Amino acid sequence: MQGLRLLLSGGEPLLYPQFWRINDLLRNYDFRSVLLSNGTLITKNVAKRLQVHETQVSLDGMEEGHESLRGRGTFRKALTAIDDLHEAGIQVSVATMIHKDNLKEFDSLAGLLQSKGIKEWNVDVPCMEGRLKENESLCPSPAEAGPLLNFGFGGGMHASQESDCCGAHLCAIMPDGYVAKCGLFSQDPVGLIDEGLRVCWERIPRIRLKELTCNCSVLEECRGGCRYRAKLQEGILSPDLFQCYARLGERG
Repeated sequence: MQGLRLLLSGGEPLLYPQFWRINDLLRNYDFRSVLLSNGTLITKNVAKRLQVHETQVSLDGMEEGHESLRGRGTFRKALTAIDDLHEAGIQVSVATMIHKDNLKEFDSLAGLLQSKGIKEWNVDVPCMEGRLKENESLCPSPAEAGPLLNFGFGGGMHASQESDCCGAHLCAIMPDGYVAKCGLFSQDPVGLIDEGLRVCWERIPRIRLKELTCNCSVLEECRGGCRYRAKLQEGILSPDLFQCYARLGERG
């Protein structure tokens, strides 16, 4: 199907009992494989065993901000993992979620990632789902978080295409075998992987830019932001307010 990247996600993939069996299979395929990890289980030996081309490490702020979410000691483990991965010849990208405890840390974090030779930095805002519903105080407002989205660089994994909104190149296979537009849309599956990946892929609904209720002058540039976030705010075809504030921040 001309797939370019396989993303191994979780939870934490390294906790999966069959992870190393999957890891060893990857060498048989030409597509680019990317491991999404929190980094806490990656040691020098683990990094050397990995068959992936890239590992995306979650770094949710500097030490104080990161550990307010992930626990004491996790910041240094993540940084050590980045160094060990580089030493093993694996490209490293970083994913950061904007939250109330890291709002003032982005300048410092940008400097740290530059010093680590990070080529891609995915910055995003968490959606009000799962346990975040029990911790709403962690979620920043669009006005607070939107401008910080501009710190990201390197392209990201969920880009749109031509006249389509986000995720035009993406689909997610969930642990139970259901296939969805992305992990956030897991409650709206398009089928089971047993039916075949192509069958499920062709069922994924594509949302066109022209269908959105956005009426700003930079829609072609903005691409509408995250459709799931928009769905939670005002509806799936409505503006993603976080992306709106990101564009306002770019224009000052």
